Amino acid sequence: MTTLNRRKWLGAAALSLGGAAPAQAWELPWSKPPSARETLQRRALPDIAVQTHDGKSVHFYRDLVKDKMVVLNFMYVNCSDGTCPVATYSLKLVQQQLGDRVGRDIFFYSMTLDPERDTVEMLRNYADVHGVGAGWRFLRARRSDTNELRRGLGFYDRDPGLDAQKSNHLAMIRFGHEPTVAWGSVSALRDPRVIANAILATAPASARASAAVGAPAGNPRTGS
Repeated sequence: MTTLNRRKWLGAAALSLGGAAPAQAWELPWSKPPSARETLQRRALPDIAVQTHDGKSVHFYRDLVKDKMVVLNFMYVNCSDGTCPVATYSLKLVQQQLGDRVGRDIFFYSMTLDPERDTVEMLRNYADVHGVGAGWRFLRARRSDTNELRRGLGFYDRDPGLDAQKSNHLAMIRFGHEPTVAWGSVSALRDPRVIANAILATAPASARASAAVGAPAGNPRTGS
């Protein structure tokens, strides 16, 4: 039997691979772990198909979130306990605090929890009734896609029975600067100034200079 020393064995292995370079020189597909941004996108920001209240069909991640600073919440038109109208009014005050940065630097998205009932027309009417400004879109998607997004963003209850009841949703807002993976959350019932400044705090340091907003615009519960 022929005995191969280590050098001959390595040479034979190289020939069997067509004279390829040693393995450590290859760019293996699994050699580079995904970035934090890629990981978050896969887990929390699925590129689901959505419709906007102005009738456009777009993809959630690539068209609405990628490379942007965003503010996200969930709602539905026939919200019987009043949580959604209060949260929407609060976000309207936040939008006023942020001024023309909304639609230019910051984008608001409200996703319905009741896509079978909340048609594009109903969402458009809801937006009109609440007087939302430019840079804020109301969205609808398939039920399964809505649930995937909701759970990815952390808007869920560990009890499956409670989680299935849309009336149990909380008036929470998720916001973040997607490119830098800076994210946060806050109750929509907080002072609009506090919410606005929390949103601005996720921006890169270069964009935060002199960005803080001023006095409160009002209490979302009372409108005063």
